[in-house]
Amino acid sequence: AQATNNAISHSLGHILEQFPDLDVFLDSGDIHHGNSYDHGRAEWTDYLAGGVENLPFFVAAGNHELVAFNHARTANTESEERTMSLANLSCRPYFSFDIKNIHFLCLPQLVAVNLVTEEALEWAELDLSINKDKTTIVISHNSLHGTTEPTDSMVYRQVINSEKVFKLLDSHPCVVAWMHGHNHTWELVRIKDRLYSSNGRIGGFSPPYPGNYGAGHLGGMYIEVGPEHFTIRGYSATEKCYFDEIPEYKHLNKTLKLKTSLDCNASSTISWGMGGARDGLIVPAYQHQIASADAKTELFIAGSDTPVFSENSDFAGLAEQTEGWSKARSIGGMSVSPRIDVQGEIDGLRFKNGGVEILPLDSEGQEQRPQRQFSGDGGEAEDEPRKAGRSRSVFSPQWGARSTYYRCVPGHTYKARAVLDSDSSGPACRIVFHIYDSRGNQILEQSSDAVRLAKGSKTVEATCKVPQKAAKGTIYQDPKSEIMINMILEAKIENLLVPVRISKLELLENDASSKTQDVSVKIAGRKYSHRGTLEKNKPVKMQIKQLLPSRDTIEVSAKGNRRLSWLVKQSGVRYQVRNAPAEIFKDGSVAIGPMRNRFSDRQEVVIAPLAEPDTPYVHSIRGIDRCVIEPYDSKEKRLRIHVNEIIGKYQEIRIYNAPGLRNVENVGHRNFEAVVPNSVGVEPLGTGTVTVYF
Repeated sequence: AQATNNAISHSLGHILEQFPDLDVFLDSGDIHHGNSYDHGRAEWTDYLAGGVENLPFFVAAGNHELVAFNHARTANTESEERTMSLANLSCRPYFSFDIKNIHFLCLPQLVAVNLVTEEALEWAELDLSINKDKTTIVISHNSLHGTTEPTDSMVYRQVINSEKVFKLLDSHPCVVAWMHGHNHTWELVRIKDRLYSSNGRIGGFSPPYPGNYGAGHLGGMYIEVGPEHFTIRGYSATEKCYFDEIPEYKHLNKTLKLKTSLDCNASSTISWGMGGARDGLIVPAYQHQIASADAKTELFIAGSDTPVFSENSDFAGLAEQTEGWSKARSIGGMSVSPRIDVQGEIDGLRFKNGGVEILPLDSEGQEQRPQRQFSGDGGEAEDEPRKAGRSRSVFSPQWGARSTYYRCVPGHTYKARAVLDSDSSGPACRIVFHIYDSRGNQILEQSSDAVRLAKGSKTVEATCKVPQKAAKGTIYQDPKSEIMINMILEAKIENLLVPVRISKLELLENDASSKTQDVSVKIAGRKYSHRGTLEKNKPVKMQIKQLLPSRDTIEVSAKGNRRLSWLVKQSGVRYQVRNAPAEIFKDGSVAIGPMRNRFSDRQEVVIAPLAEPDTPYVHSIRGIDRCVIEPYDSKEKRLRIHVNEIIGKYQEIRIYNAPGLRNVENVGHRNFEAVVPNSVGVEPLGTGTVTVYF
């Protein structure tokens, strides 16, 4: 059902030709099919991310990447880590950026396709609070309830905690649009003073819904911001025209008349970080942008108002789909196993009195085949084969140690709390902690004693200390490692002969209290601290004076509720670097590499300007794993590139915005690119210094 690479390339080429003055190209997720092997990721790298040439390109990742299933997993990588390297994401899958003082917030669904996590929402709240004066566009993957999408399914198509997202957006009137992927439809609606857009498709399957949703078309949505207007307009690359020029698609053109924050002279910014980070967490961060050596870098930190970090811990996010392949009763971010219809109820569940009633199975002690855990990913999710017997389990987050998890820290003790009730005594509950490294290797499975439930409410608690030896081979022992430590929580209900209702399933640090206290963030080798209480709605700003490395390990600490959100904002960003990290030095030189996205055989790094360049610049390098690019020497009229490590047999450097060429040193031959004006390509002999004179 996928569009061919040829069709994608043809459509993309037409769009770039039709819109030569684009400032940015955005992808709202499902960048490869969920069943894809690495060749699918390579094709996306070459045909889409590489196909936009020198345009900045940003991705709000989708469920096919982040909530991986079937063959979407690469050996020895978790889905999130793979997506981060594929889509050039700095720290977490959510991030934001400014172009011409217009703010873009990329907010994908993590853990489950239909859930914007508390982690992401806490970071988004911090980001929006420090950008409240900027016209803001949210790029996400799923639709919000009651906006777009003809089937209106909150199990798979829409965000299960939409009301919470609406509350955040409504508290920031600067947000003028929510634009999403996932549905492959072209939809555009105005609700109050905000536009909601389903962004069509440049690849993927054609929308199967009856009606004018763009079946058979490839293309996307065109966004235009002026000083006093904001416009979204559907575009069909298939028909080579705006959709509203086709009679049945007149609705795909909407404009808000409002004063915007547009400033064509403003420099670009990039922001990244982590929401609701826990005490002791260490995460890697990559630089995929080149800023001026004297550009400003700021750190913003904010507290949290709860010690609980498990998703949907109060079971407020519930949804039901009564028919179709996604027929399910969905608990946002959780799963129940075995998942099987019993007593005529979908998945053997009832939504009751602010919780979920887990029903006993129809048969006792029967060996159950591994049940398909509907996780909103369109395929088979990881599940634990288990003997059904008289037990069923609730997992938080939904089972899948390499695609859904909570990060945890060696040596830290975590507490789990479950609130359950039953109409009669008999059932029991035990808490099970599953701890894995991010390669899927089990570190620990620790089970509490079973606590018998009596008639009425019962709170079951258990603690688990992550063994210090778990640090071996991970980022906690070796800063160069990409391996982290993940936890999944299980509430196992045993002797399930009568229905049991569960209304809370919480995970927190064992000694956590209510407020965030005494925090620090260690970044680029320096610790930035704040003493006393740190409020959620009063972020603290600090200047980062040192230059950030191409790859860093960022460590947080916090007392009190042991949680904080942090955000790094880099101003004066001049270039985006795709497929490899970059590092700027005080003399203006830039180190590139090593390759981070290694899926494509082209082994190409693309450098795209975020502002109009006024000198020749290196646009792309191929077959070069590490190099250092000196700043353009306007006196000598030269560019100098030090090639330090190469990959494979073919090396190439492309330079854009290049005037006539005088001479090149240390190349096999010159290759002029007639297709792209003012460009030149050179092939280095190998490692060493390449000097290009203009």
